Amino acid sequence: VSKSKTLAVLFFLSLLGSIKAQMSFDLIIIFKPTATWANITATKMALSAVQLDSTFPSRALLWRCSVPIGSTITLPLFAGGFVTSAAVLPGSTGSEAVGVICQSGQSDGVGLNDVFIIPESDIPREGQQGGSSIYSGCTTVATDSIVNCKVGKRMVKIAVMDSGIDCSVVQENIVIKHDSIRPFVCYRTTEKLNNVDDDNNGYKDDIIGYDFVNNDGVPEDSTGHGTFVSGVITRVLKRNSGDTIKFFALKVLNRQNKGFEYNFIRALDYAMKQKVEVVNCSFVSSSILLDTMTPFTSAILTARSYGVLVSLAAGNNALNIDNQWVSPPSYQSDNTIVTGATVCTDSIASFSNFGKRNADVFTPAKNVISTWLNNSFAIHSGTSFAAPQTTAIAALLASNLSAQDWQRVKCSILRGSSYRAFLSGKCRRSGLLNGQAAKNILLTAAIPCDDLLNKTDVVLENIQTLSVYPNPFSSSITVDFTLKNAATVDVNLYNNIGQLIVTNRINGIVGQNQHPLSMKGQKLDDGIYFIQIMAGQDEIVRKVICAGSR
Repeated sequence: VSKSKTLAVLFFLSLLGSIKAQMSFDLIIIFKPTATWANITATKMALSAVQLDSTFPSRALLWRCSVPIGSTITLPLFAGGFVTSAAVLPGSTGSEAVGVICQSGQSDGVGLNDVFIIPESDIPREGQQGGSSIYSGCTTVATDSIVNCKVGKRMVKIAVMDSGIDCSVVQENIVIKHDSIRPFVCYRTTEKLNNVDDDNNGYKDDIIGYDFVNNDGVPEDSTGHGTFVSGVITRVLKRNSGDTIKFFALKVLNRQNKGFEYNFIRALDYAMKQKVEVVNCSFVSSSILLDTMTPFTSAILTARSYGVLVSLAAGNNALNIDNQWVSPPSYQSDNTIVTGATVCTDSIASFSNFGKRNADVFTPAKNVISTWLNNSFAIHSGTSFAAPQTTAIAALLASNLSAQDWQRVKCSILRGSSYRAFLSGKCRRSGLLNGQAAKNILLTAAIPCDDLLNKTDVVLENIQTLSVYPNPFSSSITVDFTLKNAATVDVNLYNNIGQLIVTNRINGIVGQNQHPLSMKGQKLDDGIYFIQIMAGQDEIVRKVICAGSR
């Protein structure tokens, strides 16, 4: 059953004089299943719309609409759907039937900071000093665990939604130019480069992916951004012998590293149909402070039902994305994982966004070494290059499972993250990506995940009191806390470089608890340590000092 709602479409007539002109605009519209064909037709007529395209499974429609400037139109108000952005119909109260205008839903590829092209011969090789690290200037020992996560037996597919990949057409074949990327590209043998949709999937020549900007099967990269992102992923895969993991190149960003939101939806739908398990999205909306890209975030929700984990860059605006909306990383869905950037393992990168609720994990992304155009390498910085590290680790973890299970993959990444004091309050568990620890947790029989998958407001509602003593300590330390409600509590001790020293889990407790943490068998150096207490979403960290332990 539909209702009707009158929307006053107010525009700036002073700019146009008294001419009764028509305003034309493209609109992405997603109707929920409750909308009937009559509902859809009524909305289409009210907007004088012509349908340009549609895509499934997101059920997104692309309409070209035309309304008289200064007119009043009546739109049906349906159960569900989306509210029109004020940028689309200025002065209107919105209608739940429609999404946001395409032109205001463009997305910026994150800027390439300090571009520096270096010849391939200057990159340290595997087996040589520094050759196993993707980070320039970082201590290998400190960063080893971040990208270590050995591959399993199952094949896993990734989709890289970006500016494409460095490739060209040679004698009716698509050739990947970069030697180090080529082995990890997913080739579809059912398709040929002949301008024919050989397998009737709706896309011609989609052998290695698709170009949603130019609508052809050759996702050639003209900016280098997508090639660099792909190289970060493949570099991590190569390190872990992950040759059973393949990726599709889905071009959604143009020569200016911008793209229309509708193409993002088409690309994500394509990934779902190809049974991709992890999608990398290293971009944010150009309207970073507005709730834009609503249809795309709806598509992400659809991807959840297809078992897809969407890996998002936090963005390079130095913003708290809990308080200021940045799309899509501020979008709260449990099938997204948002990665921010650090400088090696020492501090947050000055450009990186953060948020206790909406950022999930951090990883080094200042001066990252990866592939560039024309079979070369480069060094870049940005959260664009943090997200693909998480993407690669997620795919490696998934390959160790017998079936698709994005919940366990995400949960393992979060629980396996290495605590860093400088990340306290900056992401979900104040931790750096740690592939080694994530895999160890993944293979644990029972992993409680409900408290991690849902992004909720972070308020200390359960931990009522906390004290840690003695401080300084030597052979043991006691954590004394009071819980308002029954919860499982994790008590962890980390050294000053974030290595987990002692951990203990206490199940189903409530009220006051005195929990001794024994250092028996541990050879601790004197110095600063950190006690982390977590009860569901509650987290408190205390600095402690070890003295006289030997």
